[in-house]
Amino acid sequence: MDITEISKKLGLADNKPVIRKAVEFRRLSDVKFDSSAIGVE
Repeated sequence: MDITEISKKLGLADNKPVIRKAVEFRRLSDVKFDSSAIGVE
């Protein structure tokens, strides 16, 4: 499930700043997880 589907279910589909921040946080957490998996902190 991606961020746009979640935002629709929560009734936030028309709130673009919230969606943009959620996508940014998701991307940053993915980068953090990937870098820690290979031993880079």
